[in-house]
Amino acid sequence: MIDMGYHEEAISIRQTLDNGFILTGDASMEKIVVIKLNESGNLVWGKLISVGNYENIGCGADQTPDTGYIITGSRENTNYQTVMYLMKLTSTGSVSWTKYLNVSSTYSRGYDVHVVQGGIMTLFNASNGGFILMKTDFSGNVLWSKSYNANSEYESIPSSFRLHQTSDNGYIFVTGDPFQESMMKVDSIGNLLFPRSLVLIPTDIVESYNGVYSMVGNGPIWGVKRDQPLVPQVGVIKSDSSGNGTECIQPDYGSSYDYSASFSDVTCTTQSAGTVKHLPGPVTSLTMSYIEGCVARMGGINEITHPLSINVYPNPCDGVFNIAIDEAGKNEIQLVEVFNTPGERIYASSNLSVLLSPINIGQVQDGVYSVKVSFKTTSCFQKLLVCH
Repeated sequence: MIDMGYHEEAISIRQTLDNGFILTGDASMEKIVVIKLNESGNLVWGKLISVGNYENIGCGADQTPDTGYIITGSRENTNYQTVMYLMKLTSTGSVSWTKYLNVSSTYSRGYDVHVVQGGIMTLFNASNGGFILMKTDFSGNVLWSKSYNANSEYESIPSSFRLHQTSDNGYIFVTGDPFQESMMKVDSIGNLLFPRSLVLIPTDIVESYNGVYSMVGNGPIWGVKRDQPLVPQVGVIKSDSSGNGTECIQPDYGSSYDYSASFSDVTCTTQSAGTVKHLPGPVTSLTMSYIEGCVARMGGINEITHPLSINVYPNPCDGVFNIAIDEAGKNEIQLVEVFNTPGERIYASSNLSVLLSPINIGQVQDGVYSVKVSFKTTSCFQKLLVCH
């Protein structure tokens, strides 16, 4: 544990060129926290930085080619407006320069920065532009910026949406709040390729080795009344390289347009801080249940129940299994599919007679597979474990 002398919150962490780590966050939301750790997790240095005397939060950091660091987040000005900033640090944590966004909106907040060839990519939002992707040079001069019509109402939440560069030199990121959730894929100059609506509150997205995208987030989300007590959920959604997947990810409308952005210089104060304290915490077991499908919804509309369900057996199996269907669903079956872990379909049949005898998916590798049975109005999923 690293004590900075306040009530600290860590918001982001990224590995550095020396295999260490750079952390950002806030100290009681009054000061920006920046901490450098070595590869063993030992403290190298810690800084408390103030851009004015009001709210200061660090949300994202990355290392620059000169072994310094670029930081983004938000600070509150004298008009009590939340304003996005960019900050350049040296390799030892001294401030080289700080710039805040000139924008005629009630708020703006920086979420993440990513050093790429020729400059710095910054993901932020603003009340007059939604979510915005901006490229600057290493001095903070704006090269281009694009805005996307994604929801950004919940600017007061200091969570940090992550920006990732993809194998085609484009970018992916997620946006959202409990009412509207999205993933965005853009090309190398910020043009929107496709948006998708997600059935979870997203926190991050990554690209797999074969171009498949995996999104993680939380639930329940607002929408349908729940009779049972609220239970926190973690959701994972997988899509193909075009953003297509299960019913938990759907096509969405969207567009991108040029966003006018400029910066002004601002001064800040810095102090060294950080005391290492060894506080061994208890490790307790956590019981979790696994459910195929989307995270639950909650709200004021009664949920429409459906009696359909499936049972895959034996499970685990050696690649040969049966599917039992409720009597009510036998006349509604449209398609039976099996997907591997990367989301590739390895089996499909619309011939309903396959349910009368065991299904053989061939000599597949050991692992976890997903069985999907599509009915006329819904789909059912179940996890299948293959062990030879």
